[in-house]
Amino acid sequence: MAVPACNGTVLKRRRNGEVSGELQRVYVTHAEEIEGLINLRTEHLKAGVAEIHRRHMVAVAGAAGMMLQEKDGKLQRLRQENASLRENLCAVGLQNWQLRVEACRSEAMVIALRERLEDLAREVDAAAQEREGVGESGGEDVESGCGEAGEVGRFRCKVCGEREVAVLVLPCRHLSLCAECEVVAGECPCCRQPKRSALNVVLPPVVVDAQPSFCN
Repeated sequence: MAVPACNGTVLKRRRNGEVSGELQRVYVTHAEEIEGLINLRTEHLKAGVAEIHRRHMVAVAGAAGMMLQEKDGKLQRLRQENASLRENLCAVGLQNWQLRVEACRSEAMVIALRERLEDLAREVDAAAQEREGVGESGGEDVESGCGEAGEVGRFRCKVCGEREVAVLVLPCRHLSLCAECEVVAGECPCCRQPKRSALNVVLPPVVVDAQPSFCN
């Protein structure tokens, strides 16, 4: 009778061992499946993170490229403005030099005109002294280098022949026009040189008949 009891125990142990083995196999199987799922999910997460990182880098690179293009455009505009300013500066410098040259020429012309007027005044004084020594000549008209004298002590305009001269023609410097005729005259009536400008002259009063030539 003792043998059957041992057999039951053995059977129990066998059954328990079989259940344990089956549980262990199920556990191992589920553990492998869970690990596979975890690995798959990890791969998916890594791929998602990599895609997000790639998109972020693409967006950053695009923004940086746009910023660089904008900076390049501004730099190009600044270079063009700098070149334009340099050209304007050169043009202003050239204009300033031309104005200085013109000012020097004008100053030289003024000095020459002043000397001419002083010479004319001396000639008038000399003629007056000579006339005073000789006496009255009966009011005869005296011819000049390009016209004839008008009223006593004055020269007539070489265009109208009536009014006295009051304008010095430039650049020939002939005192040959009145103020009215100078407006319409395009050349000097003495030498026929084109008139570039004119200078109003106020002659001192001279009471003589003979006068020197005003047109050289």
